[in-house]
Amino acid sequence: MKSRKILTKTGKFILCFMPFLAYLLIQNMVGLFIYTVEAGKIVKAEGLSPTREVIESILVALQSDVNLTLVIMLFSEVIGIVAFSLFLYFVMKEKYPARPREIFSLGNLLAVIFLFAGFELVVSGVLNLLQFIAPGLMADYAKRIEGMGITQLSFLSTVVAVILAPIAEEFVFRGLTFKLTRRFSKNFWTANFFQACIFGLAHMIDQILLLLMGENTTINPIQAVYAFVMGLILGYVYKKFNSLWATILAHLSFNLAGTWLVSLIYGADETVSVLKIFVVTAISSAVIFFCLNALKNDKKTRINEAGFNTKHHFESSDM
Repeated sequence: MKSRKILTKTGKFILCFMPFLAYLLIQNMVGLFIYTVEAGKIVKAEGLSPTREVIESILVALQSDVNLTLVIMLFSEVIGIVAFSLFLYFVMKEKYPARPREIFSLGNLLAVIFLFAGFELVVSGVLNLLQFIAPGLMADYAKRIEGMGITQLSFLSTVVAVILAPIAEEFVFRGLTFKLTRRFSKNFWTANFFQACIFGLAHMIDQILLLLMGENTTINPIQAVYAFVMGLILGYVYKKFNSLWATILAHLSFNLAGTWLVSLIYGADETVSVLKIFVVTAISSAVIFFCLNALKNDKKTRINEAGFNTKHHFESSDM
């Protein structure tokens, strides 16, 4: 009996990683397909012999093409959104409200937007301070982010980073993954911590895979760390609203602030004054505190949270 419980628990633990692994598989399959097609075009157009050395050199060049990276992300996110939303609706029985007013009031809507815009500004403030403390680590982080193409202020990068990625990731992590971690643990904060860990892991899995394949690379944990904290807050928002639409809005607000608002505030200067960093971070922290308090006291949010606790049988001690 005890061994059966251990096996059941282990199975539930492993199952929690399946949505993330499926999402990773979609990204890699899309990337493999597009790189293969593009490499074939180059070989044919230039009349090259498709030797291993030639193909490898072409692939290295393609992987440094930021626009092609964004195209791969675009198709990956669209496929992910379709696949995971259908799975959530038909298999996991996740029901979405027909109208936003069923879960949002004007107060809690603005609270979610400003909460995550403020959180992005706090993250940016910490990252700017890290440039003075650990310049090498930050230079490596900046290089990795730029390689993804999401720092470009273009239409394509905005569609991918601000709209599609938040929707796909919320279906995967606060939708499927969180549902599975709640089966693994009945305690809300344990389940929330677990799904946030997986969310953080997802933001440095490429580095881990390269290291496992013997590539000469290092692990840069910066994005994984703030993704973990963000995952915790997103899980809390999901509990408050009992709806993925709230976490999608929150995630979208964070990415929008990171793409446009940070650029407007800090500009393109490589060095930012410490005073400006502290002022922006202090104001943003105050906004976060105010928004969290507003969510706690909002009547519609309390109703949504009560529905969440009843649905998932969470006790008041878990709130």
